[in-house]
Amino acid sequence: MTALPETIDSLDALFPRYDALLCDVWGVVHNGETHFPAAAAALKRAREAGLAVVLITNSPRRGGDVIAQMRAIGVPQVAAHVRGETSRAEALAAAQAATRQYAKRQYTWFRHQPPAGWSRHEESLSVDSINQIAILLRDRLLTG
Repeated sequence: MTALPETIDSLDALFPRYDALLCDVWGVVHNGETHFPAAAAALKRAREAGLAVVLITNSPRRGGDVIAQMRAIGVPQVAAHVRGETSRAEALAAAQAATRQYAKRQYTWFRHQPPAGWSRHEESLSVDSINQIAILLRDRLLTG
């Protein structure tokens, strides 16, 4: 009979056994729409314990695109807060600004390269319309 794998209560239990931690990005650090603060805290503890933390992904997108998405949903801002470099309010404000910037880049890209069948919208972006897009994205992220 095969023994069952060991069950641990926390990732911290593995720190003394390994020199490095390989961590998948999708589903561990974020779900594509929101980041997981507990994961950021666990990765911080792993680094503090001396482990090399390597984020991996099998995304078909280029690394820069994956990093841009992680920035846009607040991963670095939350990490800075977890490290004690920023307050919660500062991290939230920075994450919201990053989301607005990401929304603007996505809007610009779609405006210039819309998929076939998409109607064109010629109105220029204003600060108000960017804020409306950011609010819609935020609400979608919070409500699924």
